[in-house]
Formats: sequence, structure tokens, C-alpha cells
Amino acid sequence: MTWRFRGAAWTITAAMLVAFAAGCGDDDDDDGGDGGDGGGDGGGTQVDPDPLNLDIQAATFPAAGPPTVTFRVTDQAGTAIDVPTEIGRANVSPAGLPNLSPRFTFAMLDQFGDYRSYYQTNRAVDPAWTQPADLPLPTPPRPPNAAPGATTQASSTSGPSATNPFDLTKLESLGNGVYRLTLPAVTAGVTGLDRARTHTIAGWVVRTKEGGDQDIAFDSFNFLPDGAGTVELDQVISDEGCNKCHGVVQAHGTRRGTQICLTCHSPQTSDPETGRTVDFKVMIHKIHAGGTLASVQADRTGGALPYYIVGNRLSVHDWSEVAFPWHDGVSHCTACHVGEDANNWRTKPTLATCTSCHDNVVFAAGPASCSTLPAETWFEDCLHSGGAITVANANDPASCVGCHGEGASFAVSNFHHGDAPP
Repeated sequence: MTWRFRGAAWTITAAMLVAFAAGCGDDDDDDGGDGGDGGGDGGGTQVDPDPLNLDIQAATFPAAGPPTVTFRVTDQAGTAIDVPTEIGRANVSPAGLPNLSPRFTFAMLDQFGDYRSYYQTNRAVDPAWTQPADLPLPTPPRPPNAAPGATTQASSTSGPSATNPFDLTKLESLGNGVYRLTLPAVTAGVTGLDRARTHTIAGWVVRTKEGGDQDIAFDSFNFLPDGAGTVELDQVISDEGCNKCHGVVQAHGTRRGTQICLTCHSPQTSDPETGRTVDFKVMIHKIHAGGTLASVQADRTGGALPYYIVGNRLSVHDWSEVAFPWHDGVSHCTACHVGEDANNWRTKPTLATCTSCHDNVVFAAGPASCSTLPAETWFEDCLHSGGAITVANANDPASCVGCHGEGASFAVSNFHHGDAPP
């Protein structure tokens, strides 16, 4: 498979360490035991472990006040690491940054299985950005995925960066190498949050050694801030599922673990330069479909529309030539979808997910045309065969299951499948 990063073509092999989502709208300098005060569980899994381990043991989120996270960092032998001492040592590379500063994301799992981050920033279009002539965008924007989204971006917290150093005054030793960190107050104005729903704290620590080698550990913890009810988990994908192909997925420098990805790449996030969403499920479907996207195949306004995202320091990441490796492409849903909720692709179709790949479908009034497109022009814009529909939330399957749910006339499983790849 070939992935283009402006001016170069990189060939990615399945066993290679892949930073496939590097820089998706993130500036990389942002704040990025028992169940605490509510039923909790250690939800993280260390894959391909370095000689460093992170164990998030508890979390709290009081009705008034900032959240806290309790964790322990150990070396390969299981010996606890003195975190304040490690933080006080400057990394060998890059020079000057504190070593092992823990970083955490914090988000709520909503009723649709999407995360909503408590730490958000609004980033305007960088004034230095100039639209490349060979990378056009739809004009006017086409619904629903090409339309400009909010410029909100989730972030991790606790540093480190030159302007956001780790605050040791917020770190309390509980003995035996266990520490409790008080996180900053959550972003004001974040709406739609419910303390009765499952919350997830995901984090990672990094130790940089001589020669630039890095040890990375990550973990996540799910809990209920109000202490009532049962923790719900999002188990559509997993680290193991992704790493079947990628070996180890690592992005934005040192971030690993699907829970870190999901708690940042929520439906509220987008790339301001292109207006394209960086919602994880939409972005990942589009990345893996790459060269077979209808928008990439189509001839619109004199040329196809490449699928790209502008990321860290205005780097352009173009996935318009990606080919999914299984024999019939992205139709193999369970090549990636594993776990308890792996069948969501067939039982809970949503506008956001389906149109991430079927991005030529227009939900407007008029005679249906998608079902009558000739095979050789499958990629042309067409009107939804089910007619114009109004969906209050593109992540809610309620408007789609009637026609596309299991047993329906146009069930997703009639066109995609979940049998094991050969």
C-alpha cells in the first residue's frame, strides 16, 4: 500500500511500525486498584511492551472540582519508578523536555458509543495555510462528511512542552510507587456530558534514552463518576485488532493504544484547514478505503478529490492511494472490527459511518438515483435511494436500521461481510 506525505511515497508493510494518523489536526504541544468513586476497571492492554509499564489504578471526577487519576509506573522487572525524579531529568533527545511526564486524555462515552472529550481547544485556520492547487476541496461543500465541522480539537493534559511543563505540585505520592495526579479543571462550556455515563481516562508515559530510543507505556481506565450503574465499554476495535496488520500503531509521536485515539478523535473534532472531520470512525474508514473512495474516483470540477488532512505544523497527509490489503478491500469488516461490539457494523449502521466511504450519496429531495447508477459510474454523485432523510445526529443508527439493519431489504450484511479473511 502506498501512502503519500507530500513529496514522497512511502511503502508500508504489515509488520512495520506505522504512525498512520500522524498530525491529524493536533499540534502535539497541547496538554494532551479499586474503581475510585465509582465502579471502575483497568481497561488498557499493553501490546508489544517496551521495558516500561503504566498501570492506571483509579480515577475520580467529583461533582465540583477537577478529576484525578491514580497510577503506577514500573520498569521491566516490575520495580516502581520514582516519577518526580524521572521528570526532573532532561531527555537526551529531544533535549530539554522532561522525561516520563505522564499525559492523559479524559472523555465520556455517549449513548451512541462515541467519546466526548472534557479537554477541548478551538483552533482557527492557520494564517500560513495556502490551499495547494493539486489538492482541491469540494466547492460548495457536499454533505455530510465534506462539510466544514467544528474546529474543536480534543487534547491531552499534563504536558510536557516548553510552554506547558508538568506541574509536580499536582502529583501526590501514595507510597509503593503509586501516585495520584490532579488534572486541570475541565474545559468550560463543554456540553452534553453526564456523570452517570462511563468515563475513560487514557494515558501514556515515555522514556527517551541515549540515541533517541524511546520506551513507551500506555493504559486506560473506565469508571462511573457518580458511582452508580454499570461501566459500559466501547469494544468495536482493539489494540490487538489493529496490530494484526500494523505491528504497533503509533501516532502523534508517542501515542499508542486505541483508547487514546478514541478519546481524542471524537465526532466534535475536525481539521480547520480542510473542514474535514477527524472523528475516529469516519477518518479511519476513509483512510483505509483511500483510493477506492467515491470522491477520490470521481471526476468532479475537472478532477477527482483527494482525501487528505492537514496536521501538525501544516503537514499534509494524503491517503488517496491507500489500498486495503484483504482480497475484497474494506468489505471485510471483521478484519478490523473485533470484540464484544464487533457486529455494530451490521446492526447499528449510521449516516456518519456509512457515508465515510459512500461519500457520493446525497440526501436531498428528488428521484432516487444511487440504485440505478451503471456499474462503471458507481462513483458519481447520486440521490439516496431511500429518499431525502433528516437525521438529528449522524451518529445515531435510529434513522438507518429500518432499511439497512439486519434482515432489512438493504441490510449492510448484504453488501459487506464478516467472515475471516483467507
